[in-house]
Amino acid sequence: MVAGLVIFIHHIPAFSEDHSLHDHSSPSSTITAPSQKIAPSPKPSKVETFINQGLEKVQRQDYKGALKDFDNAIGLDKNHHIAYLYHADIHNQLGNYQKAVEDYVVAKKQNPTFPYIYTQQGKAYEALGNYEKAVENYTQAIKLYPEDGIGYASRGAAYHKLKDTKKAMADFKKAIEMNYGQADAYFYRGNLYAELRNNQAAIKDYQTAKGLYTKQGKQDGYLRVSLKMRQINEKT
Repeated sequence: MVAGLVIFIHHIPAFSEDHSLHDHSSPSSTITAPSQKIAPSPKPSKVETFINQGLEKVQRQDYKGALKDFDNAIGLDKNHHIAYLYHADIHNQLGNYQKAVEDYVVAKKQNPTFPYIYTQQGKAYEALGNYEKAVENYTQAIKLYPEDGIGYASRGAAYHKLKDTKKAMADFKKAIEMNYGQADAYFYRGNLYAELRNNQAAIKDYQTAKGLYTKQGKQDGYLRVSLKMRQINEKT
């Protein structure tokens, strides 16, 4: 059983407007004269219907069905980067990392300034063992949204796997400075400290991460850090 998929945009009931993703400008004024009747909202397009159906199936963990719906949405609108993004996120979750990378490539072409896409593609590359490409994507995500600590935490983990301890530690520190609630940064830094046999520092970071994961309701993170702490205690 695959753990519940977390997609960056939560399910939204059938959209009541044409949400073209190519135009992020403010909508025109909807103020009308008192004598005018407000026109009813148009029904959602077929593309939006497929997307919402896919999101409903994600909620039920019917990932194959969701992929089919997103496929149908893409078939109707090959420029709908959100459909590609949902499609890619599911492939990422299911371990189809190469397919995820390919979908993220398309999504980036259609929306090159969206940092989330670069972060997610970085994760897919990291899962494939291509840490250099992961770093490249995380770096771009940081450039687009430097205020977010996630990019630094993720890049630090990739640097760790590249055996670049100095850069990894610097990124973890930066991630924590920017967001003290960044549980992953503490967890990743704890892993690095553990590898360096600084068990005291590792346990301290693991305890912080554990508390944050608990507060944030992230059970997977809680279980992961608990296992690491137990492994250290067994060795000492």
